[in-house]
Amino acid sequence: MAISATVVGALLGLGTQMYSNALRKLPYMRHPWEHVLGMGLGAVFANQMVKWDAKAQEDLDKLLIKAKQANESRYFGNPNSPHVRRGCCGRGGPGPVVLQPVWIRTLPCTPNL
Repeated sequence: MAISATVVGALLGLGTQMYSNALRKLPYMRHPWEHVLGMGLGAVFANQMVKWDAKAQEDLDKLLIKAKQANESRYFGNPNSPHVRRGCCGRGGPGPVVLQPVWIRTLPCTPNL
């Protein structure tokens, strides 16, 4: 991957310099050292973009794992969560653990008959 990024960056730098010379109606290879400099800068730029993309993907994966763990602990792992109700109206009576949104918990409770 690094070789292809380097080649693409070098071609990008070379193409940019040649296009610049063409726009100004100068010979394409007027100052060859400018082309070498453009190729070097293009290669560095392309390699940094590859590194940045890999780091961004790694950071995104970490954030997604954190968010998944937070959601699981919020809704499934923490019995003291405000989204978990035990029994009727959260008074601790018999009954399964029920996941409910907050607005449902504020409705008046009718006891199980």
